[in-house]
Amino acid sequence: MTRAEQPARRRPEKQQPAIRPEYITRKHAAALLQCSDQLISKWIKAGQLRAYRLSTHAIRVRRSDIDALMQQWSTPDPTEVRQ
Repeated sequence: MTRAEQPARRRPEKQQPAIRPEYITRKHAAALLQCSDQLISKWIKAGQLRAYRLSTHAIRVRRSDIDALMQQWSTPDPTEVRQ
């Protein structure tokens, strides 16, 4: 069997580890928080959420900041009294 007649050998595909990006888009942040990307922009303008500008139109937020917001919303405030 000549080389041309042999079936092509494929390299085994490497499993890429799930990469959790450090910086995410406003749209991705909005999806995680289940809100609109306009609200994310409003929080950025109000200073409630820190943003990082990569270029004129590319703005990213830190995933850790979004995680902190999610944690804050999911943890009940102990000072609130339930009736």
